[in-house]
Amino acid sequence: MKDTFYFTHDYNARTDEKIKRLIRKHGMTGYGIFWAIIEDLYNNANALQTDCDGIAFELRTDSETIKSILHDFDLFIFEGDMFGSLSVQKRLDDRNERSKVASANARKRWENMQTHSDSNATALPLQSEGNAIKERKGKEIKDNTFDLFWDLYDKKVDRKSCERKWSRIDKSEHDKIFQHVERYVKSTPDKKFRKDPETYLNNEAWQNEIISDNKAQKANNEGRITGESEWVRRWHVTYMKEQPDGTKKREIVGVNEDGLQKIQQSGVEIVYVEELQKPNLKGFVC
Repeated sequence: MKDTFYFTHDYNARTDEKIKRLIRKHGMTGYGIFWAIIEDLYNNANALQTDCDGIAFELRTDSETIKSILHDFDLFIFEGDMFGSLSVQKRLDDRNERSKVASANARKRWENMQTHSDSNATALPLQSEGNAIKERKGKEIKDNTFDLFWDLYDKKVDRKSCERKWSRIDKSEHDKIFQHVERYVKSTPDKKFRKDPETYLNNEAWQNEIISDNKAQKANNEGRITGESEWVRRWHVTYMKEQPDGTKKREIVGVNEDGLQKIQQSGVEIVYVEELQKPNLKGFVC
């Protein structure tokens, strides 16, 4: 299962005056196209190329309709040949903040467990503790370290198989894993570029080197128009993607330099490649 995220959709969106004007001109078809564009913005870090022909081809409509939806109703803001939405950016920021809070809570629980474990190791057992151990004999003591790993790693993909893999890892490795995961998550703020958790465990990735914090910060800014000083070179690539039925469909993706090289070496039919320019906006509005 691929990593899937959800975004809030205000149930009263159609009462917005801008949306009302859009529906009056383009009907519910235009309304559906608007939400399809919003979905694409979520999938592309809130930055899409203003390619009306390409978007029209993707959504099976005409270029004039796309041009009107983008420009006539003040639903989007543009910077150079790129556009996005402030409401999308706000929701992305909120989601990232919640992820940070969940990870911080997981780290705190792990630290508390370590502190509790260390204090128990240095204390002499009491008689009552000996009785309690006898009462628990033969019963399984729940190990919640996987829950801590799951929350700290913060990429919810294939939990069951991942938990089975975790149960086979020697407990002496857990502390190394938690220390590594904290730094690895910081270095991959965009979950699309973070290994699936099962892959991380299968490959014993906690043995790997972590990229520097400076590189991690740059990765966090990839493909986003925020007006911040750091900027990582990024391209929009349009290529023809082969479908299961043998037909080809135009696909537009945002990639960094490594991603661009992989696409060029894959042998797919590339329609065009365009490097994004560093913008100076702090956000987009919708």
